[in-house]
Amino acid sequence: MVVYLSEGETKGSRNPSGTDRTRTYWTPPMDRCLIDLLLEQVKHGNRLGQTFIAQAWNDMITTFNERFKSQYDKDVLKNRYKHFRKQFNDVDHLLQQGGFSWDDTIEMIDAEDHVWDAYTKVTYFPL
Repeated sequence: MVVYLSEGETKGSRNPSGTDRTRTYWTPPMDRCLIDLLLEQVKHGNRLGQTFIAQAWNDMITTFNERFKSQYDKDVLKNRYKHFRKQFNDVDHLLQQGGFSWDDTIEMIDAEDHVWDAYTKVTYFPL
């Protein structure tokens, strides 16, 4: 689950289980910044396969933390990158199925109701 805060709100953490672990609350500007940083590193050739070289992560962490006055480490940014990759793969998978398309206006996958119905029956309720 991703929780977005409005531009004026601050990010925080919740600790429902009583552990020392905190949760990062991503805002749309934070996502946009990380995506831009990732794209910049790709342009510079600092990605090998599906991951980035150590110096690329260090550069992204520094820039990101300066921009948002935060102290996130590599794991936080890397986990968000993995989240983006999973979302991309999910969308790509749907678009490979017949009847699905990308609507640039609403920035969502679109399909007729019968296509969604058939997909959910096969995916979530197989015989």
